[in-house]
Amino acid sequence: MEAIFVQDGFSIDYTPDADVAAGQVVVLGNVCFVAKVPIASGALGAVAATGVYDVEKTENLEIAAGDALFFNVTTRKITKTTSDVYFGPAVAASAAAATTVRANLRSLQAVAAGQLGLGNLSDVASSTATAGNVLVGNGEKFAAGKLGAVSLANIADGGSGLAFMITKTVTNSTGSAADIAVIASTPVKMKIVDAWLISRDTAAANVKLTDGTDDITNAIAKGTDDDTIVRFTKLVEAKATLAAGGTIEANLSADGSVDICILAIPVA
Repeated sequence: MEAIFVQDGFSIDYTPDADVAAGQVVVLGNVCFVAKVPIASGALGAVAATGVYDVEKTENLEIAAGDALFFNVTTRKITKTTSDVYFGPAVAASAAAATTVRANLRSLQAVAAGQLGLGNLSDVASSTATAGNVLVGNGEKFAAGKLGAVSLANIADGGSGLAFMITKTVTNSTGSAADIAVIASTPVKMKIVDAWLISRDTAAANVKLTDGTDDITNAIAKGTDDDTIVRFTKLVEAKATLAAGGTIEANLSADGSVDICILAIPVA
């Protein structure tokens, strides 16, 4: 027999070492209970683990319905101080001048949530990322992570991170023989693993990618058919890895419009 039913959990057996008055809040560890009837010292009684109660609160404390309420074991009153023992949510507003607040005793549920890691995320570390933030858990607490950052390394084969796409429409309409357009400033240290273009007109031009100084790809003819997909056929290995904050540029040899597509992975 792995478990034997004892009681429904709406109340629990309790034997106090001092007299307990009816309506007294009993704190066991980090859990609040309420005695519905008096319990004499040393006598077996029961305390409630759930229910709605009017509970004395700290003077001049204004409470809105739904506020999280806590019980201070020294003042024996409800507070909104998270370092006190969680009691439950307020089910009705209570003005500052009021002496009590109506609250739903929910301490056992709070304990279960804590054991399952479903706390209030107060231990989430700060993050300076401006986009793509996620919360990740290590079994004990939550921390900030970034999609596509090196914190997601070792997901893909070869110890690299999740692949991401960079796209940019580039148009040369100046008639220059070497029109240059910046595709992107690299968001993280990354390695280009593939690159192609989609021709958006019928003009003939050669296109290549550079890091602003050296070629990343070979120069390819963009094609003279609209909506044609043309893949760069050469990636220079020594130039395909770019540091965070680096530059990727497209060089068009003549007039033309293309969509540049770059597939990359973050690397350490």
